[in-house]
Amino acid sequence: MAAVLLLLFLLCTTWVALALSLPWGHHLDLRVLAGVFVLTVAFPLAVIMQSIRSSTGNRLRDVFDIFCACVVAISPLALFVTNAALEFFRYPVAVAVTPATSEVGINPLFALISDSHITDRTATLENFRGGTPKLRATLSAIRSAAAQHILLLGDLTDRGEDAEWNIVDTVFAEHFRSSSTAPTVWMVPGNHDLQGSPQEGVLEALGTSDAHNHDISFLKRVKLFFYRATKLQGGLLQSNRAPVVASDVARIIGKMLDGLKDGRKVTVNTYRTEIQGIGQQRMQTVVTTSYTAELERIFAQSNSALGDAFPMTHLDTTNGIALVLLNSSIKPSPGTSMGLGNLGVEQLDRLDKLVDVFVADRTLKKVLVAVHHAPVRRESDAWSFTDLLLRLENSDVYAHTFLALDVLDAERLVAVLERLASKRADTQVVIAYGHRHGCYFGRTAGGVWIVEAPSVVEEKETAFWAMYPEGNPGLSWHSSSECRSR
Repeated sequence: MAAVLLLLFLLCTTWVALALSLPWGHHLDLRVLAGVFVLTVAFPLAVIMQSIRSSTGNRLRDVFDIFCACVVAISPLALFVTNAALEFFRYPVAVAVTPATSEVGINPLFALISDSHITDRTATLENFRGGTPKLRATLSAIRSAAAQHILLLGDLTDRGEDAEWNIVDTVFAEHFRSSSTAPTVWMVPGNHDLQGSPQEGVLEALGTSDAHNHDISFLKRVKLFFYRATKLQGGLLQSNRAPVVASDVARIIGKMLDGLKDGRKVTVNTYRTEIQGIGQQRMQTVVTTSYTAELERIFAQSNSALGDAFPMTHLDTTNGIALVLLNSSIKPSPGTSMGLGNLGVEQLDRLDKLVDVFVADRTLKKVLVAVHHAPVRRESDAWSFTDLLLRLENSDVYAHTFLALDVLDAERLVAVLERLASKRADTQVVIAYGHRHGCYFGRTAGGVWIVEAPSVVEEKETAFWAMYPEGNPGLSWHSSSECRSR
């Protein structure tokens, strides 16, 4: 029994250590669950069973030993499933609403699309066919509808590389440069735009690659995103502070990167090691890499500049509409992935103050909030142990628990906007997002409209959402096919 108790202690300690190291941001934490399990279940149960065992016969002792071993074996899985279930059910839910059809004879104010994953390669990172035919067809449809604005909800590019942005520039120029009524283009960054390959983030998190090489690449992509965004859409102004144009963020980060001479220090260590336990020794050389405080400082300042740029706002006083752009593709810390969306406390605090401004503005009819990662789960999303365990990489549970917006950020985002909806019943509040490569239209319990933009790269038919100046909320689906959750 002593061996079982020791094993229980070691496994629980290891589990807590692993939970503490997981790069999950603010998600409902295995750390907390592991600690609760160890303190309130595992050790008390082991102590009780030890006392019972000492007063029973050998057969019952064997039963207790087996029971303890089973507890040890299933505890990690139980913690994982419990954590996933708590996260899933805590996400705000949007009840499905049947979308309207296109309003004939009325030009849309906004056209909403997402996830075009433009690449100069034959296939995208997620194995969709490369090329631009789908984006060209979508932009042609938007041009025909004569939308005043195009809202791109992230992952416009596949890897955030310069060659991909060149293709984007070319395609948009072909469709709108010669037009006297060219739409204004607005965009929010997606995880692919800023991080590139999601595998990079996975390698960083696992510690199997030089994380700071990826951090520098991340900052270069951030600089490139803001530079290209400024070219496409003109100036974007921050809310609630001195105006800062998007290109200024690119300039700030670029200046920091240009000032970085050498943030790495390579150390070569040589030591003797025994060969396969036979008494012979050989020289073993190990190269280790450390980082100067300068690189850490540059990353912190650059990430701060990126975070401080949002929310970005555009006020259309003619139609009484406010557009709010959020960035959910912020790295919580160096060496972490952005497949999991993160807004951060500071950005949400600024949004909260912005909502106070909107509440007082009696001219507003609509507030459209754009973010890349999904802040809600669909009404049709269902919890299933089979779905979680057998189809982990391609399931609604997985999409929400691990690849959606951080659950605590999602809760607060929806709550802040529901506060606006409750105080301004005459104003329609809409959250638009991409990332899930699907299509959904719904409404939260607190009256916030939810629209999931279609993925250009994955849609079989040309499709986009249109927002009109009038109507509640004035959103309609433009496509020959139905908007169906996928």
